Amino acid sequence: MPISLQRVESPTPGQSTPAPLAFQWLDRVSESLAASVGRRPMWFLIGLSALYLIGTSALASSRLFWFDEILTYHIARMPTIASLLATLRAGLDLNPPFYFVVTHFTRSLFGESELAMRIPVLIGFWVMCLCLFRFVSRGCTPLYGLVALLLPVATTAYNYAFEARPYGLVLGLCGVALVCWQSYARDNSRLGLAMMWLCMTAAISSHYYAVMALLPLAAGEMVRITAQRKPDFKVLGALALSGIPILFLLPQLRMARTFAAAFWSKPSILSFLTFYDFLMGHGQFFLVIALVLAAIMSMTRARGPEAEPPRHAPTLAESVVAIGFVLLPYIAISFAAVAGSGFAPRYALPSVIGVATLLPMAVYTASRGRLAIGAALAIVFFLAFSAREISASRRFFHPPERLKAYNFLSDNTNDLPIVIVNPLEFLKVAHYGSDEWKRRAAYVVDLSDSVRYGDSDTADRALMRLRTVTPLNVFDYADFVRAHPRFLVFGAYSWEIRYLSDHAADIRVVGKYDKDLLFEVRRQPDTR
Repeated sequence: MPISLQRVESPTPGQSTPAPLAFQWLDRVSESLAASVGRRPMWFLIGLSALYLIGTSALASSRLFWFDEILTYHIARMPTIASLLATLRAGLDLNPPFYFVVTHFTRSLFGESELAMRIPVLIGFWVMCLCLFRFVSRGCTPLYGLVALLLPVATTAYNYAFEARPYGLVLGLCGVALVCWQSYARDNSRLGLAMMWLCMTAAISSHYYAVMALLPLAAGEMVRITAQRKPDFKVLGALALSGIPILFLLPQLRMARTFAAAFWSKPSILSFLTFYDFLMGHGQFFLVIALVLAAIMSMTRARGPEAEPPRHAPTLAESVVAIGFVLLPYIAISFAAVAGSGFAPRYALPSVIGVATLLPMAVYTASRGRLAIGAALAIVFFLAFSAREISASRRFFHPPERLKAYNFLSDNTNDLPIVIVNPLEFLKVAHYGSDEWKRRAAYVVDLSDSVRYGDSDTADRALMRLRTVTPLNVFDYADFVRAHPRFLVFGAYSWEIRYLSDHAADIRVVGKYDKDLLFEVRRQPDTR
């Protein structure tokens, strides 16, 4: 039987092979999605904004305040701005005043509920996301801008969208400053220049570490000036002027320096190694999926439709700004280590701006604007966004968080005072507890021994100042022990228990509640 030989043509160099059917389908979907986002971006933004506001409002209204937020609550409810500023100068909170002034006004408009007190940060975080969409869309396409908008919600930064502290507001102000800088750099907008200065001034007046956000903008501007070979120092001048509030806040900064030696969080080598693990959190899972998808799709020989050449490609200056924000935490940690200041990872949250802009810009550039890859990234982060917001919105249908009710309040009828050893838990009890809890709960302060036994006195100092603003059962340790020869101590085994043991107090465990213990303390005659 004769054998027929058929000629099999192999692809010539540069000729593409057929892409898998899944990728062909994604190419068609991405083209449709890109066209829809490009034609009607406002509808996408309105829909995502509604989903964000519903889910985040549910979280903001259902979660109890924690220690720092309760400080915000008492500062914001000062009767006048003058008294608010005096309270800050007295050291109740070490942050600059602008955020507290904003919260003071929102409280007067919307009340003192958990949701009302968190409105500034809830709005601020989403303003940042919208600004990232604008920033990336101008250099790439709206499809890639969508990736920048969605990504922050998948990170730990989102937790500060419903925490009544300055971080969410700082993110919003930095986001507006970013697009205003871009507006000036691309369009020579004087309004953009003025708004950039105003926003950075407000950000620095809300948190000292916001001054670090000036560096990425300054670096990008230096690149822009060098590239255009034309002197233009307006932006650098505006950025320099943004730091003027620091001069007026020097007395408060000097006070903050007194907290540094025993501050609860200090910079270390571990801070360098773990920062992005903190920032990305569960978002690392979605980031890996997005990058793997992009890599697989970029290796397919058949290329899908490319984006129409945008009016502006990402500029080198914009890329430098994005990289600068990515490097911001390492600059902040290094500064804190050299200056001997405290540092907590949340102080460098504006770095999320760098991650959310650099990723889509880099992928867009590497893939030459391939729509399928942009669509894949947008879909992955949309799933992360939707999962988080839909899960959060379910809190509207569940009872809000409540303070734990412990049986020992009724079991122990001896009416002894109860020393709560955890300052964070004590302040929550003092704010939300029942009348009996508030009457019997106490916190005792000994700054030298809290550092000796517990390494930090930050919370103790805050409570000592807060008791001058609102009635609070915070007592000097020695005075309390002399006045109460017998009392209860509630909490985990802590420095107070070790201290009492070292000073010959009779201590015995009388109950266990979850992970906490209830001790009965009888003071010996020689106990201080």
